[in-house]
Amino acid sequence: MTHKKTHHKGRFNPWNLDHLINEVLNTNLGDIVTNNADFVQKTPPINVVESAEYFKLEMAVPGLSKKDVAIKVDGDTLTLSADTAHEISESEKWRLKQFSFGKFKRTYKIPKTVDLKQIKAHMSHGILSITMHKKAKEAPINVEIS
Repeated sequence: MTHKKTHHKGRFNPWNLDHLINEVLNTNLGDIVTNNADFVQKTPPINVVESAEYFKLEMAVPGLSKKDVAIKVDGDTLTLSADTAHEISESEKWRLKQFSFGKFKRTYKIPKTVDLKQIKAHMSHGILSITMHKKAKEAPINVEIS
């Protein structure tokens, strides 16, 4: 499949939907994905689950231990980060490297309904789970008129 440019003379117009669709459909996947790890995902994928009692974030961090990951709560911001490296000896060289080691940082705004004192983290089998319990709902207060 050959890659052909679908735009004509002049500037590229990002609002031209036909052009965008043609560019995507006419792009050779081999031009994007290479063996040089150019297409490696640097930030771990994450799931967010909500129940009536809590929010739960699940981040896939295979190969990392709990000492590799930092979790920080600052006001209404939750930050997850890591800075790791995978080194090989001088007598070795990479022939193919498809999974990455390095640093990442993800920041999330914590909903106002979360009790900041009830945030718990657990790591098992390469999955980091952070459970943020919601605040107990306060019962309505009847105010008497004096």
